[in-house]
Amino acid sequence: MKILLVGLLTVVAVLPQAAPRDPKCAGAPDGIFGKLKGVYYGCLHEKEVRSDQPGSVPPAWIAAFEAKIREVDTAFKSARPKPVNPTTPATAVPLRRAAGQ
Repeated sequence: MKILLVGLLTVVAVLPQAAPRDPKCAGAPDGIFGKLKGVYYGCLHEKEVRSDQPGSVPPAWIAAFEAKIREVDTAFKSARPKPVNPTTPATAVPLRRAAGQ
């Protein structure tokens, strides 16, 4: 019985191991998914990569990510409601001070 168990463990150790999958990138397309403190994070072949690792993130991905961020930022700013009657200092009502101040 011991010999069978040792033989089985030897066979299992020799079997090719699949590359470990990163849970963030499992099934995700290749590309950048975020940026934090100047470091871009992305997925490449279902593994997470960082821009501070040499050669891991293509410059084209960074340019496309930044263009998308600018596009979303512009759309957000244009969707903000504009003030109807902005108050200027000349038309503002002065505040009264409480007695004793």
